[in-house]
Amino acid sequence: MLKVGIIGAGTIAGRHLESFLQNKDAKVVAIADLNEELAKNRAEQYGIEECYNDYKKILEDKTIEAVLITTPTFTHHDIVLDALRAGKHVMCEKPPCLTPKQAEECVAEAEKCGKLLMWAFVCRFVPQYKFIKDYIASGRLGEAYHAEVVSVGRCSMMNGWFLDKNLAGGHLLDVAIHRIDEIMYLMDYPKVKYVVGYSTDVNKELPSKIKGLGSSYTSRDAKKYERTVESAASGYVKLDNGVSLFVKAGSVMYSVKNGAHIELIGDKSGVYYEYGKTPEISTSMDNYMYEMKPEITDKGNAFEEEVNHFVDCVLNGTECIVKPWQAVEVLKIIDGIYRSGETGELVIY
Repeated sequence: MLKVGIIGAGTIAGRHLESFLQNKDAKVVAIADLNEELAKNRAEQYGIEECYNDYKKILEDKTIEAVLITTPTFTHHDIVLDALRAGKHVMCEKPPCLTPKQAEECVAEAEKCGKLLMWAFVCRFVPQYKFIKDYIASGRLGEAYHAEVVSVGRCSMMNGWFLDKNLAGGHLLDVAIHRIDEIMYLMDYPKVKYVVGYSTDVNKELPSKIKGLGSSYTSRDAKKYERTVESAASGYVKLDNGVSLFVKAGSVMYSVKNGAHIELIGDKSGVYYEYGKTPEISTSMDNYMYEMKPEITDKGNAFEEEVNHFVDCVLNGTECIVKPWQAVEVLKIIDGIYRSGETGELVIY
């Protein structure tokens, strides 16, 4: 039985706690949060033995072998390092860190300590992405040469620390990172060569004026923050596998299409997936162009599969499908778009 400690008791922690309850090989025995009342509520709700307002109490417990970190983004780097140095295996919610340098430090520490570091990129466990991964592996896509990622919230009604770019990292980092990770994962994570990007805060006051929309990101932090996350960002990325990647993301955009999709085009066919729908394939047969859709009835539970995979990797040494170094590459794309947008210069890695 793998004994697990949870650091952070907010909304996303609840999704993971439900999943750990379904795993017969792991048990959550402690939870910590600066909001002690919230931690106590979670402990009572899920039958967790120990409850703390300081996560280091969990790290001091020698019987706890692994921790799940579900705290705000700006805290990830320090807590990951502390947990690894305390001898714990770590699963950390996305975004991994705020910068590529922070991610590099976490990766180096995991290697030094000989512990598993798994970033919680949960969408890799969604049935539709598993289909696309299998389709590409079959060779029917051919050689990929173009990719596209779009993640647009027409008017994202954030609150709390999510509004502060220094804390949340921005819409590109906090939200679009899922889509960027997915497209990179489907290509077996090529290395980033260079990035050119653009970002703007145009219409950033719009969410405070629009009626009828509920909050898209909820934080239990009651403090008032100025909205400094970007309204929109876009970028062109050149990868070392020869693929050109276009990224478009926005939290405030007068976009007719509201939502997210990825597209990967090869020399034999192309795959398009709009999040939450069925993947579409474009190809040719008998000198005609075809569009096809697979039948995917498996709804799955990506959070459960993610937790099960983490537990399996720790207990049985199964190879983890989320490599620690991949965080560095995905953050290079995001950091590159932001930096290029600020300087107007190409960012070369």
